[in-house]
Amino acid sequence: MAKNKLSPSDLDFILNGDNFIITEQMALSTTNGITDSDQSTIVLSFLTAIMEKENSKGSAWGGKLSFDDNFSAFEVGKRAALAAINGSGGTRVKSGNYSVVFGPQAV
Repeated sequence: MAKNKLSPSDLDFILNGDNFIITEQMALSTTNGITDSDQSTIVLSFLTAIMEKENSKGSAWGGKLSFDDNFSAFEVGKRAALAAINGSGGTRVKSGNYSVVFGPQAV
């Protein structure tokens, strides 16, 4: 069967991760009559997709400063799943010493 025709159960597909909604409030008042306050919210999603039978894994993350910024955990999950799909069929590198050049994402 072609790989693009397999169902998630055929691949032992797992999507796992964390979603966070953090809201903080601060208020300040001094004896000189200065009063101020602030509230901020951040929405974060960190997801990992695994295709166990293909021995492939992909991760993705996303963040927004409010719900008004069109945050979508679905899109983060989609990117993680596509990364796992694109990584299928890879081979493991044999143990040994290798020269390594890090790309900008590692820095």
